[in-house]
Amino acid sequence: MDDKSLEESDGFHVYTASTIIELGKENPQDHPKYEGSLAYTLCYTSGTTGDPKGAIVTHTNFIALMAGL
Repeated sequence: MDDKSLEESDGFHVYTASTIIELGKENPQDHPKYEGSLAYTLCYTSGTTGDPKGAIVTHTNFIALMAGL
């Protein structure tokens, strides 16, 4: 199924990256406020040395990682 038929049959809209950039320039938004304790992403382990598990990485964890780099 090509992009056009997917868009027509399921109501999806397909945009190029340059179109998304232009839409962003035309509709600027403020950056959302965040709290350091809120989840940024989830990190899953494969369970190589134990049971597989997921860990919540917070915004503060991520900022600390970037600052360390």
